Amino acid sequence: MYITEEFIAELVAEMLAAADALEFERAAAIRDRIERMQENIGEPVDAVKKTDNRKRGKGRNKARVPRPKKGA
Repeated sequence: MYITEEFIAELVAEMLAAADALEFERAAAIRDRIERMQENIGEPVDAVKKTDNRKRGKGRNKARVPRPKKGA
C-alpha cells in the first residue's frame, strides 16, 4: 500500500472521529502520523515508521478509569 491523498483523507476522518469521541491522545498520534505521511506521498506506507513518544516505565500499568456512560 502506498501513501496517497485518499489514504491521508481517511486518516484525517479517523483523527476527527477520535477527537469527537474525546480520545485526544489518539487523535494527536494520528495527527503526527498524518504530518509524517504528507512528506512522503507516493512512498510505501511501511516506509514511514510509527514513533511512540510516550514515556514507558513505572506507573504505566495502572488500572484504567472507566468512562461514564453516554446520557447518564
